[in-house]
Amino acid sequence: MSRGERGEGLVLPMAENQLLALSPPLVAWELRAGDNAHGKAGRDRERTNHEASDMFETAILDRTLKSQRELRNQERVALIGRVAVALRVCRDEHGLREAWIVGSLLFADRWDEMSDVDVAIGGASDRVLDVMRIVEDAVARDVDVIDLDLHMAADRFRRRGMKIYG
Repeated sequence: MSRGERGEGLVLPMAENQLLALSPPLVAWELRAGDNAHGKAGRDRERTNHEASDMFETAILDRTLKSQRELRNQERVALIGRVAVALRVCRDEHGLREAWIVGSLLFADRWDEMSDVDVAIGGASDRVLDVMRIVEDAVARDVDVIDLDLHMAADRFRRRGMKIYG
């Protein structure tokens, strides 16, 4: 085996009119009729660059990924609504003063199938587990509850979260 003219990949012995794919980069060399891989062919090859988009059709994959993103976002938006309803139930049953949705649920680009739900509550430190149970039952996902009355960065959650009430 020998090196290509400019050190581009390997040149392998081959039959006439064969196409030799070299990488990287994606390059194809075509031998002209009558040439061989050891003689004049090195000087007379025609070089054809193949872009990745020419080699692999990605339209189906692109449509599938877009569809999955849209479905995931619809699920995310519906989940926000269910969390808000559950937090209002918590206010009525446990006297919460304020409630916020925080975390990845608020951002389409950060939310995925494995994400949990994060909520921040104020005014019911002794009811955190009750709030967690109610919200988990409503959304069928793991829920993290942040107690704003005890958390040292409570104002950050209030600035960045989605206020449900309070």
